Parts: sequence; structure tokens; C-alpha cells
Amino acid sequence: MNAATAQAIWLLAAGLLLALVLGIVLARIISRRVAVPIGSLAAATGAVARGAATEIGGETRIDELRRLAAGMRTAAEAGAERQAIIEREKEALQAADRAKDEWRSTPSASSSRRPGSW
Repeated sequence: MNAATAQAIWLLAAGLLLALVLGIVLARIISRRVAVPIGSLAAATGAVARGAATEIGGETRIDELRRLAAGMRTAAEAGAERQAIIEREKEALQAADRAKDEWRSTPSASSSRRPGSW
């Protein structure tokens, strides 16, 4: 093997090693750009499923992840609104039960009823 061939092999090996290192570095950078937002959205999804209030991120340059975050925010708001409606209805039913019980316990309400006069 002559000097030119040896030099070409060393250059090829160095270029291959450099390309490999550069590929690994770029893969890590790109995976973090995707994995970190997906991880935070996954955590937010769990919190929304439990009904807990949570901050849903979405600050990313990836359009699909931004749309996913917007959808998660909409779902979380709808869930919170639904829960508020349920609580209001529950309070209204409890108030109606209390009013009924108070009416039944009033002496004038029970004495004004005659048997068979419904």
C-alpha cells in the first residue's frame, strides 16, 4: 500500500467518524426538540384525565405538536366547564332538597293537608 492510498484510507475513516459523531449530535438535538414537548404533553394528558388543573405547554416550532397542545387546552377547558356545571347542578339539587325538608318540617305545611285532598 503506498502513501497516497494510506492517506485516502485515513481521510475516509476520519470523514466517516466525523459524519457519525455529527449524526449522533444532530439526532440528539432533534429528538430533544420532539421528545421534550411530547413528554410534557403526555404529563398534561394524565393531569387532564385526573381532572387536575395543569399548564399545557405547546411552545414548539413543530406544527403538529402545537396543534396537539391547542387541542389538549380545549379539552381541559371543556372538562373544567363540565365539572363546574356538575357542581352547580349538585348544589342546586342540594338546595332543593333542603327547601323540601324545611317545607315538610313546617307545622303549617303538614297541618294544611287534609287526608285525601291532594
